Formats: sequence, structure tokens, C-alpha cells
Amino acid sequence: IPDEQEGDEELSPEVFVERQLRKLERSVGEQVDNRALRSFRQLSPQDAMEALAKVDGMVHSQGGHCRNISSILQSVCQKISRGSKKHRTDEERSAAGGSGSGSYARKPSKQGSEGSGVAAPGGPKSHRSKRARQLDEDGDAFDAGSDSDD
Repeated sequence: IPDEQEGDEELSPEVFVERQLRKLERSVGEQVDNRALRSFRQLSPQDAMEALAKVDGMVHSQGGHCRNISSILQSVCQKISRGSKKHRTDEERSAAGGSGSGSYARKPSKQGSEGSGVAAPGGPKSHRSKRARQLDEDGDAFDAGSDSDD
């Protein structure tokens, strides 16, 4: 649609990002669900553009097709959001002039990981949420079907 293309440089970043999302939806022929949309809209315009670029790259690497655009977008948005929060926390900690001794995000020691006896997050499958286990059983939205047990 020509009028969408004209004047993109005059749009606010939020409107521009929203239009890019709609363009991605049209290219895959699927709408993003509300949960993914909420994750997407919580990102800054810069992070949202990064998310769209990553999702678009994944879709194109699979030949322009994907099984669940919402799942892919939500996953990418959450990963970017976690990265942004960690980056801000690290900056705040450095600005405070310390390592933030009261912080839960403790850096690992340089001596290795022996001795604690506590399973790391994302470790054995039995420690993950029911939803995460269900998603693994149902299949991964990023997987093009190469590792399926069919």
C-alpha cells in the first residue's frame, strides 16, 4: 500500500515499529497473538526493531515459513528484555561503585563451579516449569522439524 511507505521518516518510532510488525504478519500470513504483542510492546522502539529483525531473519532462514510467529516473537522479546534488564542492572551496579552485595545476580567465581551442589537455572529438565516441559514435548517453534521423533 503506497501511503504506508510514504512519510515513514515522519512517523514516531512506536508507529513505525508497529507498521513493521504488521508487515511481518502479512509476509507470514499469520497474526501475532495478544501475549506476544504484550511482550513486544514492552520493549523500547530500538529493542522492538531488533526483535523484528531477529524474527524476520529466523523466518527467512526457514524459507519464509514458520509454525508459530507468536511463539517466536514472544521468545525473542523475552530474551531481549532480559538482556536489557541485565544491562541496566550492571550499569546501575557500576554507577553505585560496587558489586551490589545484596543482589541475587552474583557473578560466578573464577575457580570453577564445583562445590555448591545446587543445580543451575536451565539445568536438568526436572527443575523447569510445567509449561517449559510441555513446550519441549509439543516441539519448539524455532525447530523446522529436523529433530522430531516422527
